[in-house]
Amino acid sequence: TFLETGARGIGKSEIACGAVGAYLMYRIMCMQNPLEFYKLKPTEKICFAFMNIKLALAEEIAVSKFQKTIQMSPWFMSRGSMTQRNNQPYWVPPEPISIIIGSQSDDVIGKPIYFAFFDEISFIKNQDIDKQKKKAQDMIDTAIGGMLTRFVYNGKNPTVLDIASSKRSEQSFLEEYIRTLSQTEGHSTLVVDKPIWEVKPKGTYS
Repeated sequence: TFLETGARGIGKSEIACGAVGAYLMYRIMCMQNPLEFYKLKPTEKICFAFMNIKLALAEEIAVSKFQKTIQMSPWFMSRGSMTQRNNQPYWVPPEPISIIIGSQSDDVIGKPIYFAFFDEISFIKNQDIDKQKKKAQDMIDTAIGGMLTRFVYNGKNPTVLDIASSKRSEQSFLEEYIRTLSQTEGHSTLVVDKPIWEVKPKGTYS
């Protein structure tokens, strides 16, 4: 699990979509037979999920940044195929890789999720904070279920769950999720929590 929090504008979604997700897809595409390697059935897909509070935001932020990164790479562009999505050029990965774009737990249920990015998970619009947290937890749990039931082999889990959100309050979902994980033994989690002045280049601020 990779948890990204902190100030807005420090590059959380850029790291997730332009670096982590793209690198993991590159590794899968370098394999001769990824389904056989991960002990999956020939009918399965290896899914990369880009999730947000709204479908339009998943398109605009996560997929847009991922697509722009991919389309700047001659290596990726020589593989896969091009189509149109929302009147924009859209790169489609080769089989057996599939890209999921969604905003509900139903979008990832029953899918073999290899990489999942949840963007601005603490900003799900709902006046009831308990319902907000339940929706966030349901989406994450569903994705984790697709990771654990398909990819764990000999006790090893190669999948990556990336959750990002700007700081909202100490009671927001991601802040509580981080505190819960810190008290859990055996978890494999990297937490990145930086103020913007530590991330921006020198000379940005006086």
